[in-house]
Amino acid sequence: MPANLTACYLIKEVIRKQGWVELPAEGTSMYPLIKQGNICRFVPCEAMKLKKGEIILFHTLSGSLVAHRLLSVESLNEQVTYRLKGDTNFGADEPVGQEQLIGKLTSINKGKYRIKLPSLSVHVWSQMILLFPILTVFLRAYLNRRCPNEIYTSSEKN
Repeated sequence: MPANLTACYLIKEVIRKQGWVELPAEGTSMYPLIKQGNICRFVPCEAMKLKKGEIILFHTLSGSLVAHRLLSVESLNEQVTYRLKGDTNFGADEPVGQEQLIGKLTSINKGKYRIKLPSLSVHVWSQMILLFPILTVFLRAYLNRRCPNEIYTSSEKN
């Protein structure tokens, strides 16, 4: 979702004060778990308690809001970075610093129903995506056939 750094700061403040924020999903990088228009609820995330496979809301250095799956936490020169990736993206995002983290996904409103995390189905899907990266190829091929004229953002092309 395009946003500027001021908007990112305001969203961080809403989460800090209210305890959560709900944002509409854009794009297809987390398809089929999160689809265009789903309402995603994020709560504050404590960097030290993040687990591999969780979906984290962060802002890129250019100010875009992105919610992708946590692949790993890495430490280089005493600097902690987070590797995240969209389920349908071929590659991981640029490493993200702790100051770029905004929140952790806790539920997805899909219109008629709401998925609350953690749930067994979401956990199984997360493990499948992490263990079988080839699924990304099949998901992207499906999306390309289904929506051949859709324009993907640079973070979704990875």
